[in-house]
Formats: sequence, structure tokens, C-alpha cells
Amino acid sequence: NGDEESFWEMLNERLELCFEALMCRHYSLVGISSEISPIHWQHGALSRLEKEKRIDGLLYGGYSTLTLGYTGLEDTIKALKNLSIMDKDGYEFGIKIVKHLRETTNKWSKETNIDFVLCAVTSKNVVNRFTKIDKEKYSTIDKKGYTPAFYINSKEKVDLYERLSKENEFQKLSSGGAVSQVDLRGMKQPEVEELIQFIYEKLLHVRLS
Repeated sequence: NGDEESFWEMLNERLELCFEALMCRHYSLVGISSEISPIHWQHGALSRLEKEKRIDGLLYGGYSTLTLGYTGLEDTIKALKNLSIMDKDGYEFGIKIVKHLRETTNKWSKETNIDFVLCAVTSKNVVNRFTKIDKEKYSTIDKKGYTPAFYINSKEKVDLYERLSKENEFQKLSSGGAVSQVDLRGMKQPEVEELIQFIYEKLLHVRLS
């Protein structure tokens, strides 16, 4: 209902649950022998450990990662602020949220010596799953699906370069991966070349289609 204070409280509660879930995954690997998957642990896919060697040492110090994913940022901003990421205040609030997520994963890493990373999730399966669960729980939700990651779902025409510049800031905060998308249909070769040069200089990862 637009209550920002309640939002931050709920978010931090959910983050604690996420931490517990990720640590369950970590502890499920502690004590595992390299022989459980020789291709991964003995023959170079992930490491070259000797037979019967435990993988524990590879779970710490940044060799492997645990990933916290986020999606639906645009929907969150609209629910709380009735704004788009393209609006100045909406964009700043979105950055504030993702910075908080990144600071949280950094804190977890420091406390555990396990490398936690933050990922902008674009998977349709993940987005649709969350939408389905929320529709069952909250009958007032009428969306077909949440907007993935930090993507912008605007009915108004948005300048491509302005959008990519804004998305770039979210990419920088997403240490575990982030992908922007651009539809090339209707663009002429010089426009495509200019776009590719812009992406090369300014962004980390863009999917062209």
C-alpha cells in the first residue's frame, strides 16, 4: 500500500530467509568427495582435485559463489511509488533497492568468507512462477507477468540510449550477472553499428535480437 517503511522491513526479513536457504545449499556440499562428480572436481570442469579429496576448500575464498537473484524491480517501484524506472525518482528508488541488495550480499561474504553475488534474473520461468504464486495469494494482482530483472515496461516510447544508460547502472551493481535486451527490427545498418559501439563502450552485457 505504498508504505516504504514496511517495505524495507519485509525486504530484510525475506533477505534473512534467502541467506538461510543459500547456506543450506552450501552445507549440502560441505564434506563431499571429488569422486561424486569426477568430470567437475577431478578432470578440470571446476577443479583438478585428487581422488577422495574433499571439495570443502573450494567453497570458500571466492573460488565458488552463492547467488541471490532479484526480478520485478519495475513492478516494485510502481507498487510503492506509482512511478517508472524512467522517472527520476523511480530510478533513484530502484538504485536504492539494488544497492541495498548488493550491500547485503557483500556483508554476507565478509561474514562467511563465501562469495555471495547479486544477479538480475531474466528467466521467464522464474518470473512466471512468482507471478502465479502471488496471484494465488493476492487476488488483486491482475498482471500477466512481472517485468524481469530491472527491465522497463513502459507503454510510452522510451529513448533506447537513455534506457540502456539507466540499465547500465543496475548492471554495475549486479555482480553475479545482468543482461539488457535490444530489438533490432526496423534498424538500419548504420544505426546498428552506432548501437554496438555504444554498448561496447558503456555496458557489460546486452542481448541483441
